[in-house]
Amino acid sequence: MTRGQMAAFLYRFANNVSMEGPQGPVGPQGPQGEKGDPGQDGADGQDGADGQDGVSGLDIAGPTVVTESDGIHSHTMACEASNGNEGKFAIGGGIKYDSGGTGEVHLVASYPSDITQVGDDEADGIWRATSWTVQFEADSGTAYQPFVICIDAN
Repeated sequence: MTRGQMAAFLYRFANNVSMEGPQGPVGPQGPQGEKGDPGQDGADGQDGADGQDGVSGLDIAGPTVVTESDGIHSHTMACEASNGNEGKFAIGGGIKYDSGGTGEVHLVASYPSDITQVGDDEADGIWRATSWTVQFEADSGTAYQPFVICIDAN
């Protein structure tokens, strides 16, 4: 080191002058670091509004009946009110062969019956059935079971 360099160093040191040179250019980007730990779970959202009441009081009923003659027969099964409810409504029905006859029962029709309007506006198209009717062809002595599927009025 020369005397001049030593003098410059001492001057800078004594007067607290930076000994760094000008800033150099930016270096290349380094490699990507490791993946971090997952964050904490967020807070639970608010409860949604209550939905509409669903189906309740499902009931399937139907007696076993024996035909007394050959031909077309008709049977209507009504839904019964239960547990002090306004009543039950029919949502389906049908017929099941049990025994006897030739073993053939031909369904002619299966449909809701005793239909009443719900509400005041006929344009709403809201109607409910309180019974189900089946019509079928069978021989005399055929045992069959007509049935109705009912739910409580909600």
